[in-house]
Amino acid sequence: MKTIAITLTCLILAVAALAGVTNEGVVLMQTSWEKNAWPNDTRRLNIKKIMESSVCTLLVYDKSGNRTGHGSAIIIAPDLAITCWHVIAGAHRAVGKFPHGGYIEMTQFMWQHYNPDICVMRFRDPENLAKPIIFIDPLLMLPADPVYAIGASKGFEGTITAGIISGRRIWDDGTDLFQTDAAISEGCSGGALVNINGYLVGMISFYWKSGENMTFAISNSEITKELKYCTYLGWHMTYFPYAKPKEILSY
Repeated sequence: MKTIAITLTCLILAVAALAGVTNEGVVLMQTSWEKNAWPNDTRRLNIKKIMESSVCTLLVYDKSGNRTGHGSAIIIAPDLAITCWHVIAGAHRAVGKFPHGGYIEMTQFMWQHYNPDICVMRFRDPENLAKPIIFIDPLLMLPADPVYAIGASKGFEGTITAGIISGRRIWDDGTDLFQTDAAISEGCSGGALVNINGYLVGMISFYWKSGENMTFAISNSEITKELKYCTYLGWHMTYFPYAKPKEILSY
């Protein structure tokens, strides 16, 4: 019996060691998420980084300082962000909030228009919290390609849902859109639709209420067209990084 007891004890200690538990019962899991979860899967880490520093919740206020609503915004350059026009329509002030609690202040609404549903904003980031997202050529995204929608669904920062590209649509007003079945809710407008490598496919704009899992995102081609127009008007536009072909095709 003593031999059996010793054997069982050794077995328990071995299992505990593999699970990261000491003989005092303390879990030895490392505090760094990156070192524990999917150590060889850089794609999930990329999505996490995008969620933490390239997409923020956008809090909007009126002239009296009262909060009037919220949406999401995407960091596209060291000092520029984009969101949907309907998120900031009539707003006097906007503040970006990241899931880790950091804030950036929007200092200028540089360009906004309801068609397409895009607003370009300049922001101040004294703590260097924001990291520009990388664009992907929308021509490389095909139906059934996996995508993730990242936004502030119902105010829950950093909400991520998964889906596929359901199709590419040209709306009645000429807007180039991606359709996806990734679920969204109010607050996701202005958020990012990214591929499995975390590259920006489009900006989430709306969902079809009478349908099921019918989400629409303004494609990168539409976004870059508006940014080029801003440059034409004489506004200083910084860089908008595009993914390299060998990175894009690494499915």
